[in-house]
Amino acid sequence: MVDTAPTRNGCYHVNRKLLPIKAFYFFFLAAVGSLLPFIAIYMKSLGLTSSEAGILYGVMPFLGFFIRPIIGAVSDRWHKHKLALILFSVLTGVFYLLILAIPARVYPRLVVHSQLDCNVHDSYFQDCVSLSDKSVDPSTCDIGLSEFADHFSNSSSDFNCSVRCTEREDSVGDEVGACFTDSTEPFRKHCNGSSVANKPIEFELLNISHVLNNEVMSSRITMGTLHCRDYDLKSLRFDSKQYWQLLCDTAGFFKCEIKCETPPKQLCQSHTHEFDATFFWLFLVYLIANLVFSPVFSLADAANFDTLGKKHHKFGEQRLWGTVGFALLAIASTFTMYMMTNRGSSVDYTVPFYIFTVLCCLAGGSAYFMDLSSNVKCGSFFQNFLTLVCIPKVAVFLMVVTYFGMATGAIEGFLFWFLLDLGATTPVFGLSLVINCLFEVPMLYISGKIIKRTGPVPCLYLALLAVAVRFLGYSFLHDPWLVLLIEPLHGVTFGVMWAAASTTAAILAPPGMSATMQGLVGGLHFGIGKGAGSLLTGFLFDRVGERVTFQIYAIVSVCLLVLYFVLNHFVFKSHLTPQSSPDTDGKSDQSQENVPNDRPLLASSHAIPDKMCDGHPLPEMNHA
Repeated sequence: MVDTAPTRNGCYHVNRKLLPIKAFYFFFLAAVGSLLPFIAIYMKSLGLTSSEAGILYGVMPFLGFFIRPIIGAVSDRWHKHKLALILFSVLTGVFYLLILAIPARVYPRLVVHSQLDCNVHDSYFQDCVSLSDKSVDPSTCDIGLSEFADHFSNSSSDFNCSVRCTEREDSVGDEVGACFTDSTEPFRKHCNGSSVANKPIEFELLNISHVLNNEVMSSRITMGTLHCRDYDLKSLRFDSKQYWQLLCDTAGFFKCEIKCETPPKQLCQSHTHEFDATFFWLFLVYLIANLVFSPVFSLADAANFDTLGKKHHKFGEQRLWGTVGFALLAIASTFTMYMMTNRGSSVDYTVPFYIFTVLCCLAGGSAYFMDLSSNVKCGSFFQNFLTLVCIPKVAVFLMVVTYFGMATGAIEGFLFWFLLDLGATTPVFGLSLVINCLFEVPMLYISGKIIKRTGPVPCLYLALLAVAVRFLGYSFLHDPWLVLLIEPLHGVTFGVMWAAASTTAAILAPPGMSATMQGLVGGLHFGIGKGAGSLLTGFLFDRVGERVTFQIYAIVSVCLLVLYFVLNHFVFKSHLTPQSSPDTDGKSDQSQENVPNDRPLLASSHAIPDKMCDGHPLPEMNHA
C-alpha cells in the first residue's frame, strides 16, 4: 500500500498517493498535445479531401458519446477500472501508430500547358482555350495556365515550377535566339546575360505568383468561343542563376509544359478518387483507435475522484498537470516537425506518432501505481436523459452547448487545414496552441468572479459574440501569422464559455440530476456537437470554400445569440442571476441534490473545469 500521508521535503509538500494521478494526466495529455492537433492536416497530407477528413474527424466523437458510458458500466460491473485504464491507454498508442502504415493517395504530377510568346521587348505566356472544350482526363492532371491561375487565386501559398518550351511546329523563319537577362532594355545585338539557341528552352519560375498575379488584363480577349489571357513572364532561374526576364532576338512562338513540384493538391484531385482504399483503411484504423481512446478520460476521472475521496475541490490541481504536459509536448512536437522539414521538402509527421505511442505507454505505466478502492464508479451518462431534454429551458440551453461543440469541431478539425492552404509553417500551429493555453487558463481562473458578478447566461452571450468575431476574423485572414492575433479569443470562447455552461447546467438541473446534466453537457459538446461540426465543416469547405464557411459560422453565431437572448428574456421570463450560481468557494446548495458533492466546481476561481486546452472533456463530475 502506498503511503497516503503527505511528506515534506524542504519547502515542498508531496502527496505520494496523488503522484500516479498527476503522472497519468501529464503523460497522456502530453501524448494528446504531441499528435492530435495535427491529425486533420496529416489526413490532408495523405491526399484526402476536406469532405473525407470531415467524415473521419466527425464520426469519432459520435461514437465516443455512446462507447464511453458502456465501457464505464462494464468497468463498474467487474471492478477493473485500473486494468481498463492501463489497457485502453496502451492500445490507444498502438492503434494510432498503425495509421502510419496506411499509404498516401497517389495523384499524377500536375502539368500546365501554355504558349510562350517572346520578342525583343518582353516575353509572356498566352493561354487560349475554347470555352466549348471538355476538361482533360483528370487522371493525367494536364490543365491550361488559365485554369491553373483560377485555382491558384484561392491560395496564397507559393512554389517553384520548371518550364520546358519547344518551338511550335507552325513557326516560320530563322531560328530564334533567346536571352536570359536582368536588362530592362530591348534585346540588342549581343545578349547581356545567358543565351540559348538550337535547343528547347528550359528554366524555372522562382515565384509562380509573379506570373499569375501579373496577368495583362488589357490583353484578355474573347472571340466567339475562344478565350485568351496573357501573363507577363518575370523572375526566372536558368543554369542555376537568377534573371529578371527572357528576351528573343526575333519574334518566337513556343509551346510550353510547366511542371510544379508542390501545387495545391485539389488541382489533381478528382471526386472519382474519393472513398478509395486509402480512405477506408484509414477509417477502419482510426475508428478502432478512437474506440479505445474514448473511455480513457472517464476512467481517469473516476480514478482521480476516488483517490481524492472527499477532497473533490482538488480535482483541478491534479488535472492541471495534464495541461502542462499538453502545452510542453505541443511545442516540442511542432518544432521537431519544423526542424525536420528544413531538411526536406515536406513536413515529416512520423515523429509525433512515435512520441504519442511512447507517452501513452508511460501513462499506462503510471496507472499501474494508482491505489483505487472497490467503490470507484464511472457514473451513468444516459440516466434521466428524456426528463432533462423535455424541459424547454434546458433543451434550449443544450442546443446552445451543442452549437459551441460544433464551433469547436470546426476549429480543431479545420483551422490548421485552412492555415496550411494559406502557406502556414509548423511554428504557426505550435504558437497558436500555446496562445490558446496561455489565454484559456487565466480565463478559467477568473471565470468564477465574472460569473458571480454578471451571472452565467450573460457569459454565454459573450462567448457567442466572441465565436462570431473569431470566425469572422478567420475568414479575412491572408497572412497565416495573423491568426495569432485572433487566438486569444479562445480564452472567452472556451474558458469563460465552459465555466458558464457548467454553472448553468448545475443551476438548471432538477434535484438529483446534476451529475447526469453535467455528463449530458459534456457529451453534447464534445460528442454530438463536435462531431456534427467536423462533418458540416468538411462538407462546406469542399462545396462553398473555406472563407465562406467561416462567415456562415459567424452569421449563425450572431443569430443564435439573438435567439437565445429573446427566449431567455421574453419567453422563459426568468434569469440565472449571479446569486443563483454556485458559491465561488466551490461549495454547493445541497438542498436541491440527493447526492452529496454533486455540484460542479466550475464557477470557482480556484477550480479547473473538465476540459483544458488539450481539447478533451472529462464528461462526468460525480464519479464517486
